[in-house]
Amino acid sequence: MPTPDIPQVEIAIVELTNAVRKQHSLGEVKPDPELEKAAREYARFLAGSPAFSHTADGRQPADRAKAAGYEPCFISENLSSNLDSRGFETRQLAREAVHGWLNSPGHRKNLLMEHVVDIGVAVAKAPDEQRYVSVQMFGRPYALAYQFRINNASGRTVTYEFLDRAHDIKPRYMTRHTACLPGQITFKLPTAEDGVIARYQARDGDIFVLRRRHSGVKVEVTRAGEAAH
Repeated sequence: MPTPDIPQVEIAIVELTNAVRKQHSLGEVKPDPELEKAAREYARFLAGSPAFSHTADGRQPADRAKAAGYEPCFISENLSSNLDSRGFETRQLAREAVHGWLNSPGHRKNLLMEHVVDIGVAVAKAPDEQRYVSVQMFGRPYALAYQFRINNASGRTVTYEFLDRAHDIKPRYMTRHTACLPGQITFKLPTAEDGVIARYQARDGDIFVLRRRHSGVKVEVTRAGEAAH
């Protein structure tokens, strides 16, 4: 009966994951020791437990990442349980785990998320059967949180909406907004006909300056490394 080399299975899962991400023009994720620690502890827990879920130990994936020393801005997790009484070859087990995730919409979304940069993978064998549990964690650390700045020089209070939340910025105020994921920012004036001044896909390092324009407000944007426009 074939027995997989578990450390090599973990390496192969990372390699296969990055190969798929490359096919979709996404950046490579790099192994992070703290995420690997969190994944390993949870894989061992699930391998010896009748429960199988992202909260089987009473915690969320982000809680386990924090407990392992990772400071997350964003965390996602994929789980796989593979059982075969005939055993597994090393590459076979890695392929089955990754293919299973790719065939599940939620897991596929995690694997192909654009903004994650770190990965932690661990595999553990169940004590009394040919069942292997694979845990794959993706992360973006808080140190890489996205930031943009808004300076209201328009003389009017302006509302901006970002990630489904509305914020008011008063005249002559400047605010720095920090978010774990980028998204669309919408500037609004209550007195404008449709309420909307402008919409942008906010990027890390953006500076938005609100200025008076006739009876309304205009937005000047400076992208990192670009001039205002």
